[in-house]
Amino acid sequence: MTNAPRWRFPPILWRKVCGALDALSSLGHEETMDLLARYRRNRCKRIATQGVLNPRAWVDGLEPIPFAHQRAIERLDEAFEELHHYRDGGAGDYSAIGVESEINRRRAQQPRKSSHEHGEICAWMRRKGYEASDDKRTLIADAVSFFGTSESTVRRAIRAGGLARKKRTAVT
Repeated sequence: MTNAPRWRFPPILWRKVCGALDALSSLGHEETMDLLARYRRNRCKRIATQGVLNPRAWVDGLEPIPFAHQRAIERLDEAFEELHHYRDGGAGDYSAIGVESEINRRRAQQPRKSSHEHGEICAWMRRKGYEASDDKRTLIADAVSFFGTSESTVRRAIRAGGLARKKRTAVT
């Protein structure tokens, strides 16, 4: 477990998972995962029978888990739940607000990939006869609805593709 890419997760989560797995290292991977699966099935049975508010109530038909490993399996389940929470959008719980806002600020400064390539929009506009058209506004509106994008995106594509007229400068 020490060779895994730990930079993907906060050190505190990494230590929790490694510590929980180390506590069960004598069992081996297969038996540890089997006990974890039993624990989770048992928890589901308890919740289905007794409800969420009484998770430790006695329920018939639970799968056996050795008492010596019960707490270690609970810790492993908690560590995995926290890890999954982190990966499913809970990363903000593990960083300061200032760090998170700095990350968001830097991400916002990165160039964005447009939903459509400008060349794709320009090729469509050429097929529709944009350069020779007298009603360019209608063609732009058609492109907006066809590509499902904004008017400014279509106009940027027109400029980038060289379809826009050059602005005339007054010569004095």
